[in-house]
Amino acid sequence: MEDYEIFEDYGMFEEYGVFWLVGIICASCIFGVVTKTINESKGYKGGFAWGFWLSWLGVIVVACKPQKQIDHHYPYNNIYENGADLTKSWICPNCQKLNPNYIETCNCGLPISKKEEFERFKSLYEKGIITQHDYNFKVRTLLNK
Repeated sequence: MEDYEIFEDYGMFEEYGVFWLVGIICASCIFGVVTKTINESKGYKGGFAWGFWLSWLGVIVVACKPQKQIDHHYPYNNIYENGADLTKSWICPNCQKLNPNYIETCNCGLPISKKEEFERFKSLYEKGIITQHDYNFKVRTLLNK
């Protein structure tokens, strides 16, 4: 007889099990949004799965990630991390990708305008990264395009 009492209690779980499942999925989605927001505020992409699958543990993991440092300043030696020479390249204002100077359209589809090129060369000249001779050469090249 005692075995049947256990199954009677299970019947109550069967009735409310759907509500529990919906509640758990909603809570997981909330944790996913929270972890994604924290992750993206630190400079990383995504992060929803951390909160969805691991709830509080995912929030802790994402919160403990270091702030991603994006250095938009030019290094002193004019060489970028991947070895590209900055005096012969441009940074896309849309996706922040470093592009070689001979490419006029970034992979994200944003073309560089002549005005942006003039401004870029002027700022490089003012920062002392390129010389007066290089600046004049670039301006003449742009005007001849």
